[in-house]
Amino acid sequence: MVKKQKINESEVMKFGFLGGIAEAAYCFIVVLVMESLNQAMPQGPSGSYGFLIFLLIFVFSAGVSGILVFGYPAYLAIQKRYIESLMTAITSFVALAITGILVFMLISLV
Repeated sequence: MVKKQKINESEVMKFGFLGGIAEAAYCFIVVLVMESLNQAMPQGPSGSYGFLIFLLIFVFSAGVSGILVFGYPAYLAIQKRYIESLMTAITSFVALAITGILVFMLISLV
């Protein structure tokens, strides 16, 4: 028999939006670091070093992004709170999409 779980909607919304906003902030920080590196070294690294740096940043960012967006939903899923886990992940993506739309609108006005 499946028992009905009580869903804590405020917790789902809070952690979902925090995950989305944290991911957007992380993307902004990565862009700032990449821009500052581009200004410091306008020629860029030569040869295969450039590819290596790109791949290292890419893999590191994938790990950090996975933790920011899927960390708490994975914790909820381990506790067998699947609906809350899915709702938190979806809320994170909605917050990230809203942030992206707002940034796009801000850039288009400038």
